[in-house]
Amino acid sequence: PNNLNLNLIFFGLISFFLLGLFDDIYDLNPNLKFFLSSLFILIVILNENDLLIETLRFSFIQHEINLKSFSIPFTLLCILLFINAINMFDGINLQTILYSSLLLISNFILSQNYILILYIVPILIFMMILNYKDIIFLGDSGTLLLGFLLSCIFIINYNSFIIQYSDTIFIFMMLPGLELLRLAISRGLKKRNPFSADKMHIHHLLLIKYPYNKVIIINFIMVLLPIMIVFFTNLNSFLIILLFILIYVTLIYQISKH
Repeated sequence: PNNLNLNLIFFGLISFFLLGLFDDIYDLNPNLKFFLSSLFILIVILNENDLLIETLRFSFIQHEINLKSFSIPFTLLCILLFINAINMFDGINLQTILYSSLLLISNFILSQNYILILYIVPILIFMMILNYKDIIFLGDSGTLLLGFLLSCIFIINYNSFIIQYSDTIFIFMMLPGLELLRLAISRGLKKRNPFSADKMHIHHLLLIKYPYNKVIIINFIMVLLPIMIVFFTNLNSFLIILLFILIYVTLIYQISKH
């Protein structure tokens, strides 16, 4: 949108970068991180209507749902969940950079920003090489910044009808989202903070059975496949989501047994 306040987005990006940087250095309390994250998001969305999710449109429901007074808490919840999901998804080199690159390029293709693709692809490839070679690491500063940036891009494209349906966005974010849900439930049952660290992420479980390179390929296929189906087929999104959840649950069950 032409009237989008970029200063607010820059404020959010810098705030989340600094929050992640302090967390990398001082290992901040999860409750403090949650409070500050919520505060940063609220400052942005309360002052920028283009970043508010006001309606929900689903490909398998004829009528859209108007959120009305729930738009602010719902938008806050969505951004918080995705930021934490992508933060949890980061655990081994290349995984989060590959995932974030896929989401960025997909959004630029959908919005027909091909010039941006030409600029950003060499940068992303350079970052991937450095990350793969253990020269740079994203850390919390990188993942929190990426989580907020990607959230803004998805909401802007959704409100601009570049992305038509909410379920399409869910498909893009499905693997980190399912990981967040599974780990939150698992930790909650153990009476631990849902956002505390452990070695039960999908990449940790896969690394028990497979070498690093295969784990990266498996996770990337898990992310890429449903997105490709959405792009190139007319298959119902609801069916894609159900099928992917079944595959995910089966995979987690199989690798958790050993």
